[in-house]
Amino acid sequence: MSPVWRGGITFVILSALLLDRPSVAWARALPEPVRAFFDWLTDFGKSGWLLALSGVVGLILLCVDWRAVSRRVAAAWTEVGIIAGFAFWSIAGSGILGNVIKQLVGRARPGSFDEAGAFSFLPLQFDYAHASFPSGHATTMGALAVIVAVAAPRLIVPAAVFCGLVAVSRVVVGAHYPSDVVGGFLWGAAYTWFYALALAEAGIGFARGPGGTIRARVVAIRRVFWRSRGLQAAAAEP
Repeated sequence: MSPVWRGGITFVILSALLLDRPSVAWARALPEPVRAFFDWLTDFGKSGWLLALSGVVGLILLCVDWRAVSRRVAAAWTEVGIIAGFAFWSIAGSGILGNVIKQLVGRARPGSFDEAGAFSFLPLQFDYAHASFPSGHATTMGALAVIVAVAAPRLIVPAAVFCGLVAVSRVVVGAHYPSDVVGGFLWGAAYTWFYALALAEAGIGFARGPGGTIRARVVAIRRVFWRSRGLQAAAAEP
């Protein structure tokens, strides 16, 4: 097992042992304005809006008559389409497999803490109450963080802050334990990273960089969209 995998698993275990039990009392003691803010923020962890956005972009591009546009504009929109497809399948794939893991683990949510404690497991119940690990919202945010890291690395700091806050919100609203959030975030990030790696190895839309980094190929995007009024002109061609 690689050091990265060992580190991730260790992080989840330590979170469970050190944070899960005290997190319930901590969340309950937060001031109401703080809870209200995180209750609003937590909805951004739902995958639907990201799937809809990336899916609509992909569908629109599939419906365009590319014979009517220049090659350089077509190349730029192709790169956009690849990134949109990558985002869609990263979030969808990690979410679907994460839901399978939820049912196999069957961990009770913090709402059952007073009766069952922090470590109650009833696999294959197929209900909300026993679907705590891993957090689906945190999985989506982990995937989103890596999507931004490989497609728009200059935005990684604000994206990481946003994704981290949304993930933490699941503890604040009492939907998950910290280890659920850590496990979900790492799962979404790992799934998306290895998906990008597979695409890079296949030469589809991504490339390996120095030190093992992965970056989306955006040469055509830069040449077309980053020039003066480039986005407006490129949008007008299709």
